Amino acid sequence: GLLIAIASRSDLPTSDRYACARRAGAWAQGLIADSLVEAEWSALARALGDVGEAAVGLDVYEARRAPARDRAATVEREELKAWLLWKARRYEAARAAYRSLLLRDDGAAEKRAKERADYALGLARAERGLHNFAESDTSFALAAALDSAGSTGETAAWERAREWEDRKAPEAAA
Repeated sequence: GLLIAIASRSDLPTSDRYACARRAGAWAQGLIADSLVEAEWSALARALGDVGEAAVGLDVYEARRAPARDRAATVEREELKAWLLWKARRYEAARAAYRSLLLRDDGAAEKRAKERADYALGLARAERGLHNFAESDTSFALAAALDSAGSTGETAAWERAREWEDRKAPEAAA
């Protein structure tokens, strides 16, 4: 538990978090993954993704056999898996996971728009990883439209603009 708590703290140097996350990740596979409470397990998987060990985070994710406690926990698990797949550069699988999340319909419209913007941004990043620039452009625009006044929309608009600039010749971009 202590290793997971340290690995999850964003105020610590990445080198310290990395060592704790790797050790906890190696420990938390197999039956141990099910002995952790849901919050600890997901915090460990997310910490592994944060420190550059998304593949190990996916191993920790896959080791969990205990069912989710409710519908919200199921969605949180799907979001975590999609993010870990993207961080691990498994873009095909990440694209499929984000598409599935984007097509969900199970919430209040206002909250749902913010969540859908997050999913569209994840989808855009996966498409960009696959070099599907037209599709990523559409997904970036969708994310920006769904959260036009929020941070996800702002991030999507910025990444979309950066993508267009990156595809130009250096002289044209300047």
